[in-house]
Amino acid sequence: MLLSLLLGILATLIAFPETPIGRALHRVLVESLARRLNRVQPGHLIFAGVLIALGTALILLFEWEGVRLVGMAAPEVVSWLAMFDAAAVLDLAAVAVAMAATTRVRAVRDRVLMLGGQVATAIRTVLARGRRRSPKPRPTAPRPTRSDDPDPFGAYAFG
Repeated sequence: MLLSLLLGILATLIAFPETPIGRALHRVLVESLARRLNRVQPGHLIFAGVLIALGTALILLFEWEGVRLVGMAAPEVVSWLAMFDAAAVLDLAAVAVAMAATTRVRAVRDRVLMLGGQVATAIRTVLARGRRRSPKPRPTAPRPTRSDDPDPFGAYAFG
C-alpha cells in the first residue's frame, strides 16, 4: 500500500509537473528538501563521518554490547546536535590548524627560546637567593623577668 502511494506520487511529479497538485508536491517534497540540503556544510559531513566511524568501531569492538551502546547514545547525540552546531567547532578547528600552518616556524622557535631564557633566568635568580648567607641575627637584650609575679603563666592558664 505504501509502495503504491510512493509510486503514484512519483508518477504525478514526473507526468504532471505543471498541474496544481504537481506543483504542490514539488514544493513540499523537492524544494523544501533541497533548501535543507543547501545548508549542509563540509563540517556537517565530517562530523557525521566521525560519528559513523565511532559507532562502527563500538559495534565491531563490543559486538552486541556495542549495538546497545550505540542505540542508547543515539537520542543524546541527536539532542546534542540539535542544541549545538558541532560543524562550527570543526570549522574553528580547521581555521586554527590553517593559521598554525601559515605561522612562520622561525618566529615560533625564537619565541619559545626567548621564553626558555626567561624561565632559566628566573630559576637562576631563585637558586642564587637560596645560596646567599642569611645575615646573622642581631643579639637582643634579654627581657627582664619580674620575680615578684606570683603566677608568671597566669594569662595562659585554663581553669
